[in-house]
Amino acid sequence: MSLKWDDTIINKIEEADKAGLTECARQVQSQAKKLIKEKKAIDTGRLLNSIEYKVEKNEAVIGTDLFYSIFIEYGTRFMPPRSYLREGLDLVKKDLKNIYVYAYNQVMK
Repeated sequence: MSLKWDDTIINKIEEADKAGLTECARQVQSQAKKLIKEKKAIDTGRLLNSIEYKVEKNEAVIGTDLFYSIFIEYGTRFMPPRSYLREGLDLVKKDLKNIYVYAYNQVMK
């Protein structure tokens, strides 16, 4: 027995995957920005405004290109860490399944 999926079904699955991944990335970005505010890691607002995400194929990258962001995330010997990216991801992890289920349901209607 074999099952042949046509391009329409495959395209829908890929669309749902991208929608789910994009929503996960958006939520991590949102949580990271919220944590930056909560942890008072704001001086000029550049870090807060630089948090972006990019989704390509099966990968999402969330972060910033500011050189000093790593010092805020991990701390230094003079400053305690104020993690915003790792904690933002941890906050969203518990909802990943629901985010993907919702995305699939929306696309597969």
